[in-house]
Amino acid sequence: MSVADVSLCLKKLLEEYHFNVETLAKYLSLSVESVYQIAQGNMQVLPDGFMERTKTLDKIMFLAMIPEGLPDLKVKAFLEILLSYHQLSKETIAKMAGIEIADVDLFLSDQCEKTNAEIKYKIAAVTMALRFFLRDNEPEQ
Repeated sequence: MSVADVSLCLKKLLEEYHFNVETLAKYLSLSVESVYQIAQGNMQVLPDGFMERTKTLDKIMFLAMIPEGLPDLKVKAFLEILLSYHQLSKETIAKMAGIEIADVDLFLSDQCEKTNAEIKYKIAAVTMALRFFLRDNEPEQ
């Protein structure tokens, strides 16, 4: 990822999506002024340490990718974390969403587009809520 890519992503978050700069600064552990400077291409204000610098750059890129990705893929990714990392079962997800386990299987399959929109919504609502509440059990990023 080039300096221009990071600057462009940050600039787009601020100007096109009107992302709150104070929230962005807090999330990136930077000052508001530093956020604006990075958006203008000044990478000198990034943290000095390699790991801290990489973490900040990754966070910028992750935020910038949100509007680019497909919603189903995002929900699938979070659902996979619930299933693998948190060891929740498909049955738990299905029961909490008020759907069948087969619906969860279809959503996770390569034929996700065949899943009814209402089912997708129910899966997404449960997945996002569980991920929000269980995030404290995940390693810090």
